[in-house]
Amino acid sequence: MGEFEDRSAIRNSWMSIAMIFSIIGNVLLIIVITRNGRFHNVTNAYNLSLSLSDLIKVFSFIPIYLVYADLRTWPFGVEGCQIFSLIFYTSFGVSGLILMCLSYERYHLIVLPSKKQMTVRQAVYLIMAACVFSFLISCFLIPFLQIIPTQYGQRCTIKASKDWHLVIVITMTILSQVVPGMFFLVIHALTVRKLRRDAQEVEVRNQSLAARNRFRRNSRAIRILVIEAVSWVICLIPFLVFTFVQVEKTGESVKPFSWEFLITNCTLVAQTVVNPALHFILIKEFRNELRIMWNSILKKLQVNQVEPNRNTENEVTEFAG
Repeated sequence: MGEFEDRSAIRNSWMSIAMIFSIIGNVLLIIVITRNGRFHNVTNAYNLSLSLSDLIKVFSFIPIYLVYADLRTWPFGVEGCQIFSLIFYTSFGVSGLILMCLSYERYHLIVLPSKKQMTVRQAVYLIMAACVFSFLISCFLIPFLQIIPTQYGQRCTIKASKDWHLVIVITMTILSQVVPGMFFLVIHALTVRKLRRDAQEVEVRNQSLAARNRFRRNSRAIRILVIEAVSWVICLIPFLVFTFVQVEKTGESVKPFSWEFLITNCTLVAQTVVNPALHFILIKEFRNELRIMWNSILKKLQVNQVEPNRNTENEVTEFAG
């Protein structure tokens, strides 16, 4: 009982903190991108969709799982189990596919600058295609989701033979995570190699101001993508390892109240904080826009405080007169 209480305390604290930071970071990133026209470009179209998918992931998983863990039984029935899993795994898959699209867009811009670049409309079409593709992959899981009895109550899980369970997990993982992950890792490597080659051929201090700014922007964008890719891989490894090991050994999914499940989902939730944190830490334009928003809010608050004082002074003057 003590071990379960320890897991509960860690789970509730970590997921609550991660949820707060994820919501604040992603909402601020969405506001910054949407309120200023100079941020309306292909890269930020992908960043916007990535933030939305992360928010959906957080809202669809953390509150429901905390209720599930507190009751220690699944309270939402078979339909709730299927809808919850469909939303979560769709948003989970969309994140990987969007990172793949981001890496290709940056590769095309840096390695193939003379060719026609992607437009925002084309990026929106790719985002829609990623959502549909991830949704269809997640639908493959739905017929196998069932409610099974446990010693504490009910559990939402995959109900299939060991072989079929492995087929389901492998198919979904390869299509929604492994293929996009391998793609953007390879693309990252090619893009970084091109940047290093350019830096060796011509020293940055001897280039024009425009060339130096372009080099800095590209290097910064690649740095963000590399950190996102590495963090995505690090957060994905526990999920892959624990899932495959558990299915291979027992033919069942990872138990929802185990240490393995806790580690897996804490890392997946933490990954939703990475994208907004990198943009506000590493990109000056986003920090400046955030500062402008904050100053605007402070000015409005000051105006609201001054107006009641003026009204009070006018009333006192009229009374005295």
